[in-house]
Amino acid sequence: MVQQEGKAMTVLCFAFTVLVCIVLVTGMFCIRWAVESYIAATGRPESIIGDLVRAYYFCAPPALAGLLLLCQLLSNILKGRIFERVNAFLLRGIGCCAFSGCTALTEVVFPGDAPVLGEDCFSGVTAEAF
Repeated sequence: MVQQEGKAMTVLCFAFTVLVCIVLVTGMFCIRWAVESYIAATGRPESIIGDLVRAYYFCAPPALAGLLLLCQLLSNILKGRIFERVNAFLLRGIGCCAFSGCTALTEVVFPGDAPVLGEDCFSGVTAEAF
């Protein structure tokens, strides 16, 4: 019974992952329309269109790559190939995609303003603070 529930959950995760992949790919073609509709509905300034579109295009490819690796991993699990070396490779790839997506988002959100550890980060901190 528990094994069947686990398999059902894996199938559900696989289906959801495929659905999110489809949404990401579809979003690449209609993100501008979606952002313009969002702006019209909320009354936000139009100056954010470029930033939102840029953020999507920077973050969607690593997210899509990670989701495709996740699909392969879930497929291997459904086939009963659980403890194999290829699954470790897929997990490592998913982690790299997540890191690159976060890095891309940081570059979009903080272009050239990302904090760097140096004097400015610790200005005003004295030994008494510790």
